Amino acid sequence: MFTAGAARGLYAGQAGLGRILLDLRRLDVHPPLYFWALEIWRRLLGPGWFTARLLSAGVTLAGLYGLACIARRLRVAAGPVLAMALLSYGFCYTAILARPYALAGALNIAGVGLALAAAEEGRRGPAWAAGLCLGAACFSEYLAVFTGVAALLWLGWRRPGQAARALAAMLPWLAACGWVFLGQRDSRQGQFAPFSWHAALAALARDGGAALFGGLPLYAGAWRGAVAALLGLLALLGLALALRRRQSRGFLALAAATPAGLLALGLVFRATPIEIRYLAFALPWLALALAPALPPWPRALWLGAQALAVAGLVLAP
Repeated sequence: MFTAGAARGLYAGQAGLGRILLDLRRLDVHPPLYFWALEIWRRLLGPGWFTARLLSAGVTLAGLYGLACIARRLRVAAGPVLAMALLSYGFCYTAILARPYALAGALNIAGVGLALAAAEEGRRGPAWAAGLCLGAACFSEYLAVFTGVAALLWLGWRRPGQAARALAAMLPWLAACGWVFLGQRDSRQGQFAPFSWHAALAALARDGGAALFGGLPLYAGAWRGAVAALLGLLALLGLALALRRRQSRGFLALAAATPAGLLALGLVFRATPIEIRYLAFALPWLALALAPALPPWPRALWLGAQALAVAGLVLAP
């Protein structure tokens, strides 16, 4: 038995930044940066769920601005890139969750943009800032590290000295991630299914398709298989066209870092940690790879399918 007053204490009040850190380390599986930001945000604007979701929406808009800056730096039309990213089901989905994925994604976008600036301009400032942003992304959500590692490898190939500076800026964040993770390593045992290559690759295909096109096959009834096949062909066409474009290949590699990292993580921990919200980290890079590579009519078809998927997110039961 418990009283309403006793239950209210679980939902009201403010824990403080130190208490959030200790509780996460003892009871959860996430790093604290997002939850610290959320605590400050709620103190300023109120504790409601709508307010909490607004934080994710706000940092998603900041991430889109960073994506537009990258597109302009590459002399690519920003509009199609932003549309393809925003209409991706996984990107839109994480933008309305009171969870760390939107913040980590926006920080990764900032980090990659600064890494591009460091590679082109050869200045130290952007390299240090890139490392700080990529490290902060990891301290918001551990799985953001795959994008960070890929960005550092690319920067190291172009400018090793700049990559060393970025890594130096990133290391304190990674050390903090390690300290928090060591306290959480036994949390949520059995959260994911045991690892097998067949199950993991099937999950990648299913959730990767859902990250791009949502639940469209589920809405098609008896035509479910046909719709899934058509969407698969559209995705393969997009990838084939992007592979023909030299600039797009680098972003395809950056997008591949997340699924490859999830597979490696599954092998190490003997689990299958593959979900739409994790694969959302790959979506901005797919947009940068695909939007400039697709001719007008396939791009319109792609964006139309994505728009229907987001409508399903809004309207479907």
